[in-house]
Amino acid sequence: MEHLGYASKVWDGVKVRADMGAIPNRWSAIFDYLMGIAKSKKAWHVIAKLVVCASAYFIWNERNRRLFSPQRRNQEQLVNVILSTVRLKLQLMKLVRSYG
Repeated sequence: MEHLGYASKVWDGVKVRADMGAIPNRWSAIFDYLMGIAKSKKAWHVIAKLVVCASAYFIWNERNRRLFSPQRRNQEQLVNVILSTVRLKLQLMKLVRSYG
């Protein structure tokens, strides 16, 4: 159960820094939020979808990392990895649109 507390702390860190603090830490609430913006192409909604996807992926990745290797990242390190990945993806999207 250690990973659930860890995941919750990581999600808290990500959502506050991504200005998504109003979304509760329940999958049903996150899912409902995503369903409401699923077809939207607004920049803020695209960012929110990227944040949730990156958070889920990297929390899962860290869980596996902890199970199969001695390497560990603390919550703040993982929050920074998630947000850096989202920033990079947004920059690449902007670059593709400028050449597309």
